[in-house]
Amino acid sequence: MSWLLQGGFVLVLIAFAEWRNRKRGVSYKWVALLLALLYIQMSPWLSPMKFVAQLSEPGAHLVHGALVTIGFLLPGLILTWLVNRAERQAA
Repeated sequence: MSWLLQGGFVLVLIAFAEWRNRKRGVSYKWVALLLALLYIQMSPWLSPMKFVAQLSEPGAHLVHGALVTIGFLLPGLILTWLVNRAERQAA
């Protein structure tokens, strides 16, 4: 249930950001698309961690650590780049 609540909350935040920034000519459609893809990927049914848990040790821990690190760094970097690009295009 928390997965659905988080998705609803993010959807409201995306709609609010789009509404506030549309007046300035900034569109966050690519940010919204990436967030939607990340949301689907983190579903209880499609999460890569579900498959990593089936690996033998120590491989499971090593792959889990790598995916967690990548999962924190890469989306943040991509989202920052997308937001900066949208701001530059509107300017």
